Amino acid sequence: ELRGNFSHYFASAKEDGDRETEAVNTNVGVGIGVPVAQNADVRFRYEMLIPKKYDGERPALTHYFSLAPKYSFARQKAAFKLPLSLYYVEDETEWLISPQLLFSPVRQTSFDLTVSGKLDVFLGKDSEFSDSFVGFTLGAGMGKDVEKGAFRPEIGLMFSLDGDNESTTSLWTVGFAYCHRI
Repeated sequence: ELRGNFSHYFASAKEDGDRETEAVNTNVGVGIGVPVAQNADVRFRYEMLIPKKYDGERPALTHYFSLAPKYSFARQKAAFKLPLSLYYVEDETEWLISPQLLFSPVRQTSFDLTVSGKLDVFLGKDSEFSDSFVGFTLGAGMGKDVEKGAFRPEIGLMFSLDGDNESTTSLWTVGFAYCHRI
């Protein structure tokens, strides 16, 4: 499977009772999935995170790398994925693991619908579980035969598990991907 994607992220933070939302970055990426057994594959993904400009200055690009085994079950209507990922920006790295459960209640030749949930757990020596994010995604696949190639719009929402600070942070994204099975 070959994949190209584009997504746009927004952050929403609640401070002193007021909620503000703003664009934070645009992501462009590519990926490849290789079957390793029946119902199992390994996926590699790269994304370049392009932050928005602040006061006329653009922060450094962030590079995201992910290696993820994926196992499908329940007649291909459900899957478990376990990405090990790395964020790299200006000589700094941040590792994370993101267990993810995907469910596709609608799977037809030209359309599918998938909902997923995940937990992003950062693995740095100074990271704590409360630094984690929980996320949910709703996506669709549309094409002549979605098993061979599909245009895939999706929308996602992530929440910080850090409830000890004075703010509540959430991220949401709108993205598009194109997948092609070879």
